[in-house]
Amino acid sequence: GFYLSEGGYYFALNDYFDLTLKGNIYSNGSWLATAQSTYNRLYKYNGNFSFSYAKNISGHVGLEDYNKATNYRLGWIFNQDAKASPGSRFSASVNLSSSGYERENSYVVQEHITTQKQSSISYSKTWDRSPFNLSASMNHSQNNKNQTVSLNIPKVNFSANRITPFKSRNSSGTAKWYEEIQLQYTAALDNQVSTTEDKLFTGQVWKDMRSGFRHEAPLSLQFRPFRNFSISPSLSYAGVAYTQKIEKTWDPNYYNPDINEVVGTVIKDTIRGLFYGQALNPSISASFNPQIFGEFTPINANSRIQKIRHVMKPSVGFSYIPYFKGLSSDMYRQVQVDTTGNRYEEYSIFEGGIFGTPALSQKSGNVSFSLV
Repeated sequence: GFYLSEGGYYFALNDYFDLTLKGNIYSNGSWLATAQSTYNRLYKYNGNFSFSYAKNISGHVGLEDYNKATNYRLGWIFNQDAKASPGSRFSASVNLSSSGYERENSYVVQEHITTQKQSSISYSKTWDRSPFNLSASMNHSQNNKNQTVSLNIPKVNFSANRITPFKSRNSSGTAKWYEEIQLQYTAALDNQVSTTEDKLFTGQVWKDMRSGFRHEAPLSLQFRPFRNFSISPSLSYAGVAYTQKIEKTWDPNYYNPDINEVVGTVIKDTIRGLFYGQALNPSISASFNPQIFGEFTPINANSRIQKIRHVMKPSVGFSYIPYFKGLSSDMYRQVQVDTTGNRYEEYSIFEGGIFGTPALSQKSGNVSFSLV
């Protein structure tokens, strides 16, 4: 039908931002409204923002080809000047739209043939003269062909590099044994959603979300009671938190509708809530690495070779991982898997979790020898 296209108004909001309002209207009832803003602040940031909303009507009322759809597109670019805030960085690149927006409203060929779209909003921060680092992001991936959407909202990582918390800054001479204690820390938070376009802005998104948190804090120490001999005890802590866990049980009276029979099977139940699991794993290792020097003098006094110097480097190593019951949470269970009750399998209550399940230490020892 007939239409009016790209009509609107432009004005400057202030010295750094402008605003453009435009619209399209068609005689069959379709319309499109767009708001766009470009911004630029010298030595600070620059970018642009746009949002379009459309009511698209095709076909004729009363006929089979009649269709009425709502479409949208959101775009945002934000670039921060590198000198604006030393130690921190923020950036955004957003390209989000309904699967039918380009098909109904775009005349650009490339936009019609592109089915994959990605978006990312990220922030990072480092603290001067400190071991701490922080990064956070929100990510979006979309397939317009099958109308699936994947989101990370948000994803956060925090870390502290290796530090010696008990070491004095003004210490001199031989360090005390406890000053050699080294500590690290890492933490991660993630929220993942895999859904379809029609559920994107509904409450179903929160029900489908997989959330998880994990942090680790390894503690280590190395001291040398005498030359070439070192002892290294360590203690590793790992913990996870999830918003759901699973429980598996054996049901001997399960009815399988696919084969129309009652057969025993393992039932998997998902329980929602807030659940935490942890593992504390100690270990100790020791090594002795001496060096033995020797010389060989040829018997023939007239030999052109006067002496041969050689070095032997024997090495003896020992490591031991103990097992202490009660140091870790009850995260691994047993479930019956056959009708006789003789076969059991181990499973994790956090099976399928974003960060997995912390590994439990198994009692073991190891001795090694080498000679170079």
